[in-house]
Amino acid sequence: MKKKLVAIFMAAVMVTAMLAGCGSSVSDETAGNTSQTPETAEQAEEPKEKESSEAESQEATNGETYLIKYATVRSAEHGVEKLVQEYFDTLTEKSGGRLQFECYFDGSVGSAREIAEACAAGTIDAYWGGSGDLSIYAPVAEILTNPPFVYKDAEHAERVLDTVWDDVVVLINQADLMPLYHSYQGTRQLISRDPVNSLADLKGVKKRTVNSEYFMGLFAALGAEPQAIDLSELYTALQTGVCDAGGGDLDMIYDKAWYEVINNITMYNAICVQGIPVMNLDKFNSLPEDIQELMIEEGKVMAQRGTEEVSASEQASLKKLEEAGCNIIYLEDDVRDEFKEAVAEYAKEYAASLGDDVLTVYEKMIAVE
Repeated sequence: MKKKLVAIFMAAVMVTAMLAGCGSSVSDETAGNTSQTPETAEQAEEPKEKESSEAESQEATNGETYLIKYATVRSAEHGVEKLVQEYFDTLTEKSGGRLQFECYFDGSVGSAREIAEACAAGTIDAYWGGSGDLSIYAPVAEILTNPPFVYKDAEHAERVLDTVWDDVVVLINQADLMPLYHSYQGTRQLISRDPVNSLADLKGVKKRTVNSEYFMGLFAALGAEPQAIDLSELYTALQTGVCDAGGGDLDMIYDKAWYEVINNITMYNAICVQGIPVMNLDKFNSLPEDIQELMIEEGKVMAQRGTEEVSASEQASLKKLEEAGCNIIYLEDDVRDEFKEAVAEYAKEYAASLGDDVLTVYEKMIAVE
């Protein structure tokens, strides 16, 4: 009954969003081109045998079109969403216009969790999944998107996820969702009032984190005193001394200007955050086989594109932070291993709490060199 109410509610929200004229990637011109090509009139004048032959070759582009409705809480200008749009544009082009996309930005359909619920209910077709939304339905997403000190860097993360991806697809399919690809979203680094050159330096430091059992436990295992503070309040919390450290990828650290208050940045590579765009499984299975294959193959390309683009953006932010006078601290491998070892047992126990199948995936992940 509860699921029905959620589905009805989200359907109403979605209809309202559509009537409000949310952004769409489908233009009138494109829609017209998918139903008829300029050559149609000329083909009618050609010999019957040639007409039959060309009709078969045009079947893919003149066939039925398939609309995918995608929703996100981010703006269309966000780096992640620009890459998603690149993926969609490529799919539309390579499908000969058969695959079309309608996109809803800025949380116009609801919060991240509400979007996940809408996709589960079939009201929308796809969204960008991660911790707190996809992980509600597929717990394996939690250890894929936020594993502590598992991914050494973006390239290593790509190798790890490629290694376990077949297992991941099975587990996410069990939640009636289809993962399209995985994509790098940036590496979380530490920014602190006092320099953190080793694990011992983090002991007793009031470190801001999200209000979740997982992250509170994670930083407690590192010896810090985790403080549950909303991200929007961190700048003020640092100014007033409510906390002494925060964290995020380099783009976030620069954009949020936390370095204006505290300027020691420890490159400890705590988490190489990953995102997983997913699609309602029934919707995915309703598509022709060649369209399904196209989406998966182009997803592999986007996994590489995400690593390239986000890494380049992080390097640009690092340069800006250096120019702003930040003290950038690079850790030797043996020092970073101290952080990894401090949370190893906690991370394994947490993975086990999500299920034996999730633990199996996690153990495969940490075995990848």
